[in-house]
Amino acid sequence: MNEVSNQELAAIEIDLSAAKNQELNEDYLGQFGAAVGMLLKAITQGYTTPVKIRGKETDIRKFANVLNGERKYMLSYNKHGLNHSDTYSSKYKLDKAVRDFEKSTGLKWPFK
Repeated sequence: MNEVSNQELAAIEIDLSAAKNQELNEDYLGQFGAAVGMLLKAITQGYTTPVKIRGKETDIRKFANVLNGERKYMLSYNKHGLNHSDTYSSKYKLDKAVRDFEKSTGLKWPFK
């Protein structure tokens, strides 16, 4: 694994209130997807990266729940494979967290 220092990484900035402020456009959605992808990569590869997330506390909590669900699903998939009860369970929980996030923020989760 390559060592990555926090000084080498630019801060990931995510504004979860963009949909409510009617700031959604292709640029925002592309940046949102890229930011979430970088964050997931950091989480799954075991390094930290500076993150700034703006939005209501409940939206931020739902965002964290989805990230945690993605991590658990990926770990279960890598450990057990796709056709295992633990993987199905983590996917079900992830899907629920995604629905809650999308309903709360008005943003579509970029990964399905």
